[in-house]
Amino acid sequence: QGGFVVVAMFRVARLLRNKATPLGAGGDMPQLSLPSLASLQGKGPLFLGLLFFPVIYRGFKDAYWTQQLRLLNQNEVVSDRFGWLHLEMLRDEVEAVASESKPAQLRRLGAA
Repeated sequence: QGGFVVVAMFRVARLLRNKATPLGAGGDMPQLSLPSLASLQGKGPLFLGLLFFPVIYRGFKDAYWTQQLRLLNQNEVVSDRFGWLHLEMLRDEVEAVASESKPAQLRRLGAA
């Protein structure tokens, strides 16, 4: 799509520059009324902005979503760590209660 826009802009620029009379036509044939180059003076930044708007927009969009997904990833890592910590605290409590009541069974609970 971007290549099509560039080609179209080059064709419009060529039409604006071309002031030759078509072959076989006399000087009395009405010419295509295109805006003169003087009326387009100073509008270069506007056309360049329109040309590069999709690129700039996509860059800002990608930067925004990259930041949002980084925050989401950090939140998921923190959540996973808290879940792991909670599980380890429960295991520690179970081991503490089991060691107080029956030390022989504690040996069977551990890894064999």
